[in-house]
Amino acid sequence: MKNIKLNNINNVKAINVALSDKVVLSKIIYSHGSNWHRLLEDEDHDNVSQFEIVVTTGDELLQSLEKLI
Repeated sequence: MKNIKLNNINNVKAINVALSDKVVLSKIIYSHGSNWHRLLEDEDHDNVSQFEIVVTTGDELLQSLEKLI
């Protein structure tokens, strides 16, 4: 979202979800490298930066966006 604002882009909407083959609430491991973030696969990572994120399918995301239009 920071990049969108910095570049004065007005024709996109950032959505904080992860895409997968199922709809769940999961945790994502936050890394300092911009492309190193990943979904947490087990509970054995107590000492890493993590936060909860909605995981959804592409179909579910499109259906929810259509309801907003």
